Formats: sequence, C-alpha cells, structure tokens
Amino acid sequence: MKKRKLIRNILLLACVFLFIAWLNVFLIKNSETVRLVVSQFGYAGMFVVAIISGFNVAVPIPVIGFYPLFVELGFVPVFIILTLSLGMTLGNTVGYFVGFAGKGFFERASSIRVRKMFDRLYLRHQSLPFVFLFFYAAFVPLPNELLVIPMAIAGYRFWQMVVVLLIGNIIFNIVGAFGISTIVSFL
Repeated sequence: MKKRKLIRNILLLACVFLFIAWLNVFLIKNSETVRLVVSQFGYAGMFVVAIISGFNVAVPIPVIGFYPLFVELGFVPVFIILTLSLGMTLGNTVGYFVGFAGKGFFERASSIRVRKMFDRLYLRHQSLPFVFLFFYAAFVPLPNELLVIPMAIAGYRFWQMVVVLLIGNIIFNIVGAFGISTIVSFL
C-alpha cells in the first residue's frame, strides 16, 4: 500500500512539472497576450504572483516554473530568482501569522499532538526543526505552510524562520530555474 502511494505521489509530481513545461512551451510562449501582460507588470508582477505561490496550499504550482518565459522576455535571471524568493518568503510569512493567530483554535483542535511533537523536538534539539525546514523549503515542491503553520503554533521564532525560509526558497528557485529550463529545452 505504501509503495502505491509513493508511486502515485511521484507520478503526480511529474505531472505538475510536465504541466508547467507544457504551459511554458505551448500555451504561454505562443500567447501574445500573456507575454504582453508579463512584460507590462515586470518584477512587481512576479513578486505578487510569488506571494500567492508562497501561500498557496490548495494548488501548489511553483512560480519558478515560468522562469524560461521570464528569461525569454528579457528579465535578468538573478533578479528573477531573488524577486520570486522574496515573494515566496513573504507568502510563507502569511502562513506563519495564520498559525500564530490561530494558536488558540489549533490548540483546541486535533493538532495538540503536532504541537507537543514540535515542543519536544524544540526542547531536545533547538536547531533541528530549522534544519529540516531549510531542506524542506529548498528541495520539496510542496507548500512550506505544511511546516510553517505548526511551527508557528509551537512558538518558533519568526525571524529565524524567515531567514531559513528565504535561503531555502532561493535554493529551491535556483534548482527549479535550471531544472525547468532543461526540461523546456528538450521539448
């Protein structure tokens, strides 16, 4: 049963990446309207979309998937990655504040076990959750809120989390940019 679930998750992830590549190659690159809108809003538009992508639990499509389009339209790769990383981190902070503000609600709900786990983990190994958050943010293409919200409920420090998330998001976007560019180049 676990093997099926793992295979299903891998296939789902592959489908998301192929969908993004398809959007880049066939839909967006051939749509003059989309190209005009992206060019018109520039880095500010990228930043806003990255915030939405950063706090998007329902449909987690990483905005870095559109990196080839941004580069083709003449945006500077380093600034693309930094803009998207800052926007995603700001979106992640929304998740932190949701967890922090809903602390009382979540404590009464079913997340008491999760909070106790994070509390024990924090007492034993104070830096381990941040190391795990870093690797999760840098290499797992799922919403960071899956960790950020429980960590906020458990009372982890905001600024430490923001620094870890920013560095993790930068690495995620660098890896994503070159991975998506490579996939698109093969199509």
